[in-house]
Amino acid sequence: MITCTTVLKVRKDRKTTFERLLTELVTTVRANEPGTTLFQLVRSRREPLTYLVIEQYADAEALAEHSATDYLKATVPEMLTYLTEPPRLDSFDPVA
Repeated sequence: MITCTTVLKVRKDRKTTFERLLTELVTTVRANEPGTTLFQLVRSRREPLTYLVIEQYADAEALAEHSATDYLKATVPEMLTYLTEPPRLDSFDPVA
């Protein structure tokens, strides 16, 4: 299992558009990627323009398949235009 997180800080004037775009991505990933066991967008309670994407993949192959999808490649460039700073990505391996 591989867990990935991405912190996204969104421009105030793009919040609604960003949420719509990412909600579509979440729906598409969940419907088309059986190796993606979790794909969720959450919003900070303290900082309502800060979002976290939480992803879990069954294995490296599932992560590679996700990264190669046309819909992800189409979504990311648009999403980047809505951010106030570059996304912060991290990956984690299980410990216990």
